[in-house]
Amino acid sequence: MSVKKGTALDFGCGVGRLTQALCQYFERCIGVDIAGSMIKLAWKYNRFGDRCHYLVNDVGDLRMFEDGHFDFIYSNIVLQHIPSEYSTHYIREFVRLLSPGGMAVFQMPSHVAGGSRSPAIDTMFSARITTSPQTLTATTGAKMQIVANVRNTSAYSGRHGARWRRSTSSA
Repeated sequence: MSVKKGTALDFGCGVGRLTQALCQYFERCIGVDIAGSMIKLAWKYNRFGDRCHYLVNDVGDLRMFEDGHFDFIYSNIVLQHIPSEYSTHYIREFVRLLSPGGMAVFQMPSHVAGGSRSPAIDTMFSARITTSPQTLTATTGAKMQIVANVRNTSAYSGRHGARWRRSTSSA
């Protein structure tokens, strides 16, 4: 799956290290963070001029951006630090902000403090993945192809509908 190299969002960018890295692959990158002090430092470290912008976002949504504005959205080690109802809302915002064919990559723990499942995982991102048990048997070092069936079991399919990325992996 290829992603358009137009505009990328780094949600929870801090001082912008990853936003800077994204600028090597995208025409324009925007980093947002709740902390003005971090955004100030991000601007200081900006090596990409007008191609890279940083914004303070101190509201509970991303209304500063229009629907379909981003080809790529990235967020890592951010959503677990806010209450789950806000995390869920921001994930919905990511879906709203994605351009057709866009991709969001974010990290979200499957369980919250106390061991219970994260509400965002249960309400938005659950799937049933099945495969034949025979396809899971291999000898050490052998390559194997696994065919899996993936079914969206959540009530949420998003603006673009449910999408699953086909990938290959070798262990």
